[in-house]
Amino acid sequence: MEQKIKKDIGIGLFFFLLAIAYFAGTFPIESYNPFGDAGLSSKIVPQILAVIMAILSFSVVIQAVLKLKKLSTVNVSDTSVRINRNVFGKFVFAIVLLTVYIFLFDKLGFIVSTVFYLSAMIFLLVPRKNAKTGIFTVLFSVAVSFLVYTVFNNLLGLILPRGVFGY
Repeated sequence: MEQKIKKDIGIGLFFFLLAIAYFAGTFPIESYNPFGDAGLSSKIVPQILAVIMAILSFSVVIQAVLKLKKLSTVNVSDTSVRINRNVFGKFVFAIVLLTVYIFLFDKLGFIVSTVFYLSAMIFLLVPRKNAKTGIFTVLFSVAVSFLVYTVFNNLLGLILPRGVFGY
């Protein structure tokens, strides 16, 4: 139980720091106001997402610390945390996939790079039971990518990279 709480604290702190870096990364975004002076620009959506991510990750840390305090029988001599190699390998692979996604985003465009990224992440995180799961994963990734692209492009008026296929 204590190891799970320590993992929650570590994960919460990691995502809190990631949210800060993500928020800082939004400042170079050129501001585009599709709705005039309504206050909604291409910069505000990522900033709102970064703030939400920071709040949620901080709440995970607070909840874990409160749980740790409730377990007042903490054994000080057992402070080592053993990391499962399989979980660590998936974590490293997910970071590598995210990095590749970021670099290919402008070159391949939103839809193509997002289909590859979502498919790879689902294959990484969800256990495969049969071939139908793989087909569903790819179809789901294509549908989500087109849906998000349509929402951002047509409803919000925010332009995502078009890429090699022109959409």
